[in-house]
Amino acid sequence: MPVARSLLVIHHDPIVGLDRLEPSLAARDLDLVHVDATTDELPDPTTHDGVLILGGRDSVADADDLPDFVDAELEFLRAAAASEVPVFGICLGAQLLALAHGGTVATRETPEVAMVAVHRTTPGTTDPVTAGWPDGAPSLAHHNDEVIMLPDQAEQLLVGTDGPTMWRLGSAHATQLHPEAGVETVARWNDELDPEMHERAGVDLDEFMDSVTALDAQARAAGTSLVLRWVDGLE
Repeated sequence: MPVARSLLVIHHDPIVGLDRLEPSLAARDLDLVHVDATTDELPDPTTHDGVLILGGRDSVADADDLPDFVDAELEFLRAAAASEVPVFGICLGAQLLALAHGGTVATRETPEVAMVAVHRTTPGTTDPVTAGWPDGAPSLAHHNDEVIMLPDQAEQLLVGTDGPTMWRLGSAHATQLHPEAGVETVARWNDELDPEMHERAGVDLDEFMDSVTALDAQARAAGTSLVLRWVDGLE
């Protein structure tokens, strides 16, 4: 019998979870291991076949005032890279990956809150994770901070947000998008992550949620397939 692949899922926030990715991951031959980076000790990355890093409301934009958990997570990510353990970072996870490898994260003047049309770059058409992305498919951007300088050697794979939308570096893939977030989750974020975020972004909340709802089926199909292509490539 083949041994199930072990996927480490790193959490940072109780309301930012696997969401609509969960049923598809549960249907795969995976041993899902969950840790909270803000409270738990992170394991040796080589004990897992891959690492999925989720988002959260913590900011890592101020290098002189990072949350307490960040130093340990950055060391974990460097160790994963050194051992070529595949990592997929989402939003805050992408920002942590950038920081771990010399990139820069900053707080935006205005948050980016939108359903954006996403396209592949030339490298994105051949990368096994993004090659199947349907150009023009919608995905959710919902963030205050973003990577403003990618690590050296990083290649952009998808474009659509104001900053780097999705990129790869060695064994890591990272996206500022939220392929995991469904309509109910987005509505909850609007209330709990930052009640005034849409106002500062210059977004009409009702119109934004209408867009999220109308494009949900396309975003679900494209986003779930994106993450599953990465998962299916784990050895």
